[in-house]
Amino acid sequence: KKSDLITAADEVMANRISKLLDQKVEPILNGYWKIYTPIPSTIQKSKLILNYTGTLNPGQHLEFLLDALSELVSENKISEHDIQLNLIGLEFFPQQMKRLLPYKEILRNIIYTTPRLIRDEAVKRNLEADYLLIFTDPHISVMYAKVYEYMACQKPILVLPGDKSMMDKVVEQNEIGFVINTKENLKAFLLHPKKIEPATEKIQQYSRKYQTSLLANLIINKLNVK
Repeated sequence: KKSDLITAADEVMANRISKLLDQKVEPILNGYWKIYTPIPSTIQKSKLILNYTGTLNPGQHLEFLLDALSELVSENKISEHDIQLNLIGLEFFPQQMKRLLPYKEILRNIIYTTPRLIRDEAVKRNLEADYLLIFTDPHISVMYAKVYEYMACQKPILVLPGDKSMMDKVVEQNEIGFVINTKENLKAFLLHPKKIEPATEKIQQYSRKYQTSLLANLIINKLNVK
């Protein structure tokens, strides 16, 4: 409470801390380092590529997608020739790998996992994807760090399912992807994916350069007040 300036990594966290301390808290986001040049989408040319990168927590809705894929395979609407799900780095988390076991047989040629990769290799694979995935957690609203890396890749983000909070707002207001709330809507999307143009100008506010300038101005203003 004696601090002159308090910051938090996202708006939701800033609001929580502000209520706790009864003091203004400024959101300064982690952001991305630089924009990458995306590889053109392969939609309608070959199989659909979906990528999820990094840590997967127990509460995140991975099964929301796996159930939709399983039903589409069972209904003979898709096969391994139509779609590929890459879970990049998941092999580093053995407990989370176990969540794939019920789907091992039906999705055996659709799901691919990797060990933890160096950052440049993970970025390269994301640039080759059609969509980058965010699995939400019903118990917590959080701005996952991977979202900034996804933005920098300029590939559409799929929020699965919507969190009715920060992730929905960021993706929809900045027009950088799609929020899908039901399994039936997800199945329909996978069969008929929608395209979206990179929103390079809108995501500039999430760059580390821009966020650093916000922090610098806050510090300068505090110093000028004193």
